Order: sequence, then structure tokens, then C-alpha cells
Amino acid sequence: MSENTNRGIYTCANDNFASSLEGLLRSIQISNPNLPVYVIPFDDECKKIKEICDEYGVVFWDGQVEFWDSIGSKIYGDRNHRPTIKKKNYFRKLSGFMGPLEEFIFVDVSIRVLSDVTKVFEILADSDYDILFHARSLPFRNFHNDALIEVLEAVNPNIRRGFAAGCLVSKSGIFDRKTVEALASPGEMLAPLFGGAPEQSFMNYYCGITGIKCERLIHADSSFPMSLTPEKIEKIGEGEYFRKTGKVDAKKKLYFALARERNTPAGHEDYWLIEEFNSKVTKA
Repeated sequence: MSENTNRGIYTCANDNFASSLEGLLRSIQISNPNLPVYVIPFDDECKKIKEICDEYGVVFWDGQVEFWDSIGSKIYGDRNHRPTIKKKNYFRKLSGFMGPLEEFIFVDVSIRVLSDVTKVFEILADSDYDILFHARSLPFRNFHNDALIEVLEAVNPNIRRGFAAGCLVSKSGIFDRKTVEALASPGEMLAPLFGGAPEQSFMNYYCGITGIKCERLIHADSSFPMSLTPEKIEKIGEGEYFRKTGKVDAKKKLYFALARERNTPAGHEDYWLIEEFNSKVTKA
């Protein structure tokens, strides 16, 4: 466990994802018991989220949500991303770039943290990068305009078509309020240029234009696992389980995995308790 108290984890959730948040916090409690965690409210539906934060002793933090709401509103107005879910709300996930942690990992609430993440922070500290991300983005998730892609690639070749925002390590201060406001100033003219992930599109746009140094974790350190989900955690009954779906490379400790919910399968023989993974591993 790192002794750097200015390192920690951010995530973002509302009451619809209360069970997912509990799963994430349990995984952090097991793997990184002393690491600060900040939960950013996705919207105003956060009564359960506040209770869960109190229960797990983590911080409910809304210090930058008004600013990012204003940026999202400037670009997307009051448009929905999904029925009843506003595009502007996704911008709150970017709050950590202006938050109290000097170095941070952001993970979506569906992620589980399986190992001590000191190594992840060390990879960032030892590199020349500002953001290390887990995966490239799917096509058209970030940009719908080829001319914009060409401009961004010319300014910042590592951007290419962008990266996914759901699992990354970075540092506070690389997003400047005045620059964010200036880049968002074209307002709704930007929306048709951006792809299907609102905040992710703007994040990649910002990084591309400003020349922020970005790279995949696997390229910064070849010992890092290649895939976010070489195996999966799935919910069976009341417990979070790690599903063993293939051979685990003992030389590459798994740090993050994506949780999925599904009906209880007929047999549990290929499932491992998350608490036991990367230690003695006991069958469920």
C-alpha cells in the first residue's frame, strides 16, 4: 500500500447504481484498505449513495459538479443520452481532473479493483505521461468527424481516435478551467463532431488540442495486463465472484476487472471468490 496520501480513487454513481458502488467499494476495501476513495454524484438521485459512502467510510464529493454541469450543458443543452439521462451529467466524471487528489485512478462503478494499485501509480510517476488509460475507445465513441480526427492526430499523435474514460490513472491540474471553458465555447456546434460518449469525447478533444501526453498502460509498462476483462467478475446470489474463464498469466497480476450481473448459473465450479483471487484462491 502506498504511503502517498495524495493518491486515491474516484468513481461516479447515483442511486440506480447503488449495488454496483457497493461491489466496487468492497473490492477496494479488500485490495487497498487504506486508499482514499471519492464518490462523485452522477445526478441529484444520491440518497442511497450518501448512505453507502458513510457505511464504507469514503468521501461523497461534489466539489466540481456545477462547473462540469455547465460545460456539458454548453455543448449538449438539455439533450438526453438515454431516456431520462442527460448528456451533461456524464461530464461530472471529469471532476477528478480538478479534484483534491494529486494522483488518481478513475474507475467506472462497474469496475472491481483486485490488487494493490501502488504499481499503477508508480507506472504513471515513472513515465513521461499525464494520462495512462486501460483501453482504446471503440470506433465513433469519441468523434464523428474525420477532419477533426486528422487535426487532433496532427497535434497529438497518441490520441488517434481516442481512449476510453472508464479506467485510467492521471493527475490533478492537467485540465485548466479557462482552457476547458474556451474549448467548450463553440457550444452546441461541437455536439455533431463528438461521438456516443459525451464526457469521453470532450476529454479526448481536450487532450488532443492541448497536447496532453496520453498512452495505454500496457505500452508504458509491458508487465501490465493487456485486457480489462481477460476474466470477469459476475454476481451470483448475494456475493461478488471472479469468473475463471481462461488461463491466468501468473506473471501479470490482474488489477481491474469488469463486473457483470446475470442469473445464477447451474454450476459454480468455475467461479472463485474475489477475496481469494491473487492470494490462495479458494473455490466458491
